[in-house]
Amino acid sequence: MASEIVLEIQGLRVGYRAADVLRGVTLEVPKGSFLGIVGPNGSGKSTLLRTIARALKPRSGTVLLEGRKTTSWKPKEFARRLAVVSQEGTPAFDYTAYEVVAMGRTPYEGRLTSDRKSPEAVENAMQTVDVWGLRERRMGELSGGERQLVSLARALAQEPEVMLLDEPTNHLDIRHQVAFIEVLRHLNSNGVTVLMVVHDLNLAARYARRVVVMREGYIFAAGPPSVALDPAVIREVFGAEVEVSISPRTGVLQIQPVSGVPTPRPGAPEVHVICGGGSGSVLMRRLSEEGMAFSAGVLGLGDTDHAVARSLEASVIEEESFAPISDDAHKRNLEAARAAKLVVVCNMPVGRGNLRNLEAAARAQESGVPVVLLHDGLPIWAEKRDYTGGVATAMLDRLVSQGVQAAGSADEVLDIWREKEELAASASTRQRKPSL
Repeated sequence: MASEIVLEIQGLRVGYRAADVLRGVTLEVPKGSFLGIVGPNGSGKSTLLRTIARALKPRSGTVLLEGRKTTSWKPKEFARRLAVVSQEGTPAFDYTAYEVVAMGRTPYEGRLTSDRKSPEAVENAMQTVDVWGLRERRMGELSGGERQLVSLARALAQEPEVMLLDEPTNHLDIRHQVAFIEVLRHLNSNGVTVLMVVHDLNLAARYARRVVVMREGYIFAAGPPSVALDPAVIREVFGAEVEVSISPRTGVLQIQPVSGVPTPRPGAPEVHVICGGGSGSVLMRRLSEEGMAFSAGVLGLGDTDHAVARSLEASVIEEESFAPISDDAHKRNLEAARAAKLVVVCNMPVGRGNLRNLEAAARAQESGVPVVLLHDGLPIWAEKRDYTGGVATAMLDRLVSQGVQAAGSADEVLDIWREKEELAASASTRQRKPSL
């Protein structure tokens, strides 16, 4: 069964003075959609929203709301069905937050009659957006994030069927950004159609169910995020090389620029990271950010940590996917661990196939190389990560009994490293000091 179309845009041309900004845009928006609109600056995103909202008159083409031309709707009827939230929702006068939200009830007021539902609708809107506690505060006293949430509550008080948002999260911190988008998700799940212009491609990929990519006044691509935000599309439209991946934790599409990745300084690796299954990714990133050369192993091809280590240009001892560590890989892993100034064992899953990684750490410790166990806030070893029938846990217990240090985060590992470097430098200075 075909979805009901709530908004239909047909051959829309809109411009300022002589230049066309929108050049024949055609788009259908099914009822209940969450549509993200992205594109470079000047591509026509905001112009499209302003035209739908009747703030701009098209040179040609038509915008239909529920099958009727938007120009045929009376202002109050139109405002009951469609609400707009812009980047800057602060009114010119210093109203209270309650007064601003109450403005959303204007379409329901008659010339000589008041809106009886207004108090209840305003409170419901403010409670939904979690700004009821700000109702007596003046807008000038609120933070930018709080003001934007109040603007969203005003739009919600209109009880619209369609909501247009023009880069509403641009100036919000991450807490207010998440709160704002979660309210939109709640509204959308209750049938409100959402069209949101955003600059952040990851925001569009995470929350929008369909994405429209605009370029130079045209729709260049449209579809589900994984289709519309294909690397080839982003390269063509934005001129940027990106990597598009799926988060193994959330299943969300992630878009990252390929350039700009910090690389370690040249030289022999100072730290050897024994990891796997993503357990060493944050540490390796931090080492790279600090400019420290490091090695990693043994990692199977296709492992998350293998991909991260390679992308950070580390020296990696690798093995075939799902294959047990071979004698050759084990030998090279031992050599890398013994050559390092510090070995870090991450809180990785251990089975019979990669048990030799723990053996490499133990052999390095016997050779005098300091070993650190990185447990990321978990107990020194979580038994649920031991798939060897207790052999791995026994090996780690032995390492602990022989004096390895524990670190709860990547930064704690770096602190241990700096402390050891300072001690080594101090000892070297004492050795060079001439006797009197």
